[in-house]
Amino acid sequence: MSDKNREEPQTDLFSQLMFGAPPKPAPKKEEIKAPPTQLEQILTLVQTVAPTLEKLAPFMGVITTFFTQQQKQTDTSAPPSKNIENDEQKESDNA
Repeated sequence: MSDKNREEPQTDLFSQLMFGAPPKPAPKKEEIKAPPTQLEQILTLVQTVAPTLEKLAPFMGVITTFFTQQQKQTDTSAPPSKNIENDEQKESDNA
């Protein structure tokens, strides 16, 4: 019973006549969350990846030089395509 009294205060006829009916508490509305926009998704992704990228930042120079050296090695090790075509033409002429 004490819980009931706390929720519903007793109304007094004199108070109702003088001040009107007490306002009823508004029902609590559940917030409807809209799906995140593309910008919000990007910002969330950046915030989660940023600490890892900051840790890897000192290695970026080393990684860049590694890949440029690999690219130079593959360029110098591969024979030019014109020589391959000339060799094929010579073989077909000999046959």
